[in-house]
Amino acid sequence: MVKLLHQIVYATPPPIHTYRNDLPEELENVVAQTMLKDPGQRVSSGASMAAELTRVYKDLRQKYDQLDNQEHFDVLRTLTFFHEFSHAEIWEVLRASDWHEYKDGDDIVREGEIDDRFYIIVEGEVEVRGGQFGRGTTLGTRTTLGFLNMLAGEPTAMEATALDDVITLELELEVMLDLLEDEFQCSRRAAAGHPSAVYDIW
Repeated sequence: MVKLLHQIVYATPPPIHTYRNDLPEELENVVAQTMLKDPGQRVSSGASMAAELTRVYKDLRQKYDQLDNQEHFDVLRTLTFFHEFSHAEIWEVLRASDWHEYKDGDDIVREGEIDDRFYIIVEGEVEVRGGQFGRGTTLGTRTTLGFLNMLAGEPTAMEATALDDVITLELELEVMLDLLEDEFQCSRRAAAGHPSAVYDIW
């Protein structure tokens, strides 16, 4: 007990990275300040510590979001599909899209559903069945998939299933068509007039 009390009063606790080397330095600094021996140098209250932790979280979240966004931008920049896109257009795609991960066997598109998303397969393989794909066609990394009949509000006659771990970039089909309209001369009226058309770009 005497030894423990001596450590509490006099010993400097080891930094938390010696226990968890994956913790950020910003968090370690907050924890270290709460354990200073001089009360005048410590965080003054629980509310102050909560404020500090909130600040650290927001700073780290912003930093990691920026890293994620830049990494996603770099991935899209390598895809042939986006070679003619300007940097501003790719950032617009990223702002309007979501990244999804699927496991082997997961359904990505289900037959009979109304799905208004445009898919870019960033990683992995997807099997598409039904319609013009017949019993099954395998689409791999750097391919895209979107069905114009979705714009007419009709259910798709096709389905897509992950064949392994798959990462997709997904955004509303109308947003993608807005970006592609000039280059590919697509129109919503054409889509409504041909509801079974498949919009393939791979």
